[in-house]
Amino acid sequence: MEPRTRLLEAIEARPEVVFAVLFGSRADGRARPDSDWDVGVYVDDTLDATARFRLRRELAAALEPALQVDVVVLNDAPPLLGHRALAGQLVVDRDHVRYVRYFVRTIAQSHDMANARRIHADARRHRLLQGGHG
Repeated sequence: MEPRTRLLEAIEARPEVVFAVLFGSRADGRARPDSDWDVGVYVDDTLDATARFRLRRELAAALEPALQVDVVVLNDAPPLLGHRALAGQLVVDRDHVRYVRYFVRTIAQSHDMANARRIHADARRHRLLQGGHG
């Protein structure tokens, strides 16, 4: 069975997965034969941290050692990682409204963080130009 098919079947077998995205080199065509599979899953909000950790471990175990899989639970991911994941391919979509809400929220948070980093960098550059320490 093709690796991508195995991966999708493993994810689709988990009803707690609301949506899943394939991202990274496997999604954008830059993969080498030894590249891992980066998968972001958004799970039902009722799952606690232990259940989310167990899901990550079980999905990876179901596919390894044949596939090197890095599973990210998007509910817990920092905005920049979520943003990177959302640039990938939506491969499972059980609730499109929740996907869109997550997408909009994550993009907004990511842009807010980028603005904050830019302001910080500008202030640091100003201090350096004034002869102060960065």
